[in-house]
Amino acid sequence: MIAATLIMFLIAIAISSVNGSKALYDKCNLGQIGKALENDKVLHHKYHHLYCKEFMPFINGIKDRPIRMLEIGFGCGHHNHGTSAIMWNKFFTSNDAQLQLYEVDLKQSSHEECVKKFLTQYPPGTIVEDVYLGDQGNKDFMRNVVEQSGGKYDLIIDDGGHRGPLIRNSFEVLWDHLVDGGVYIIEDLGMMPSKFLEESFVRDILGWQDQLTGLNFKFPDKTDVEWTKFPSVLPKGLVEIHCRNEICALVKELDVAKA
Repeated sequence: MIAATLIMFLIAIAISSVNGSKALYDKCNLGQIGKALENDKVLHHKYHHLYCKEFMPFINGIKDRPIRMLEIGFGCGHHNHGTSAIMWNKFFTSNDAQLQLYEVDLKQSSHEECVKKFLTQYPPGTIVEDVYLGDQGNKDFMRNVVEQSGGKYDLIIDDGGHRGPLIRNSFEVLWDHLVDGGVYIIEDLGMMPSKFLEESFVRDILGWQDQLTGLNFKFPDKTDVEWTKFPSVLPKGLVEIHCRNEICALVKELDVAKA
């Protein structure tokens, strides 16, 4: 009798959790906003499904201050550069949340012109607080971004160069500046050319997942690259990894000091 009652209780919790998640997701209008702006995160990659699940708790939970976000990959060089920034602004503000958004993009003359044009149309403090141009693989540059923007990010998105060393160097600087309970999202993990598989950041993620679960896997690849547990040390405070097609969210412990 006790066992049956316990089972029914657990089933009720599971149903409640699913219904709660569905209700939260149903309120998310990111898909509609992204489609209207023709943003590739939504139209091509369908990343809004993961973003809705990761971002809605912040939108509903933080009302007394702006949500601080850093995005690597402003989009200069794309036909719709800056639409991600506009999309994030519309998404957060339409859900009664404040957003302080900082952007990073590669430094080159065409990108400087692109950013200048955007900030002329949308002055700093309207859509973005600032846009920093440089090499995301350069740790000194990324440290300067943190210093100038103030760090303490609730959300970080890496939609930059997609190469393992670039992602890794940025992550090694930025993870410590993600607040407890924050989420670090890496896009386009499947865009790594096969010749660079051995340096792919996916190997880090698989290794961390391995350490979180206590399992030890090998992943044979078609290119004969042997995927084994990556020797990367589990980042302090990393407690969850959520992935969809070509995108992963790394979740930080709510209280890292007690982790």
